[in-house]
Amino acid sequence: MSDKGDRKPTLSATGQRAAEQRRQRLAAALRENLRKRKAQERARSGAPRARSGASDEDAGGGGKA
Repeated sequence: MSDKGDRKPTLSATGQRAAEQRRQRLAAALRENLRKRKAQERARSGAPRARSGASDEDAGGGGKA
């Protein structure tokens, strides 16, 4: 019997770079998908969207005259 079933194919440097790029694209796509699903769920539930920066009340000169 041979040990062919125990071996895994090896990748060249080019193949390793291509595999890493595929993993990075997949990770980015999964993050984007999660972000979209969370936004969609917030829209369905009517929950306010988290924002950074000043609120609408803070912007503009609505202070005392």
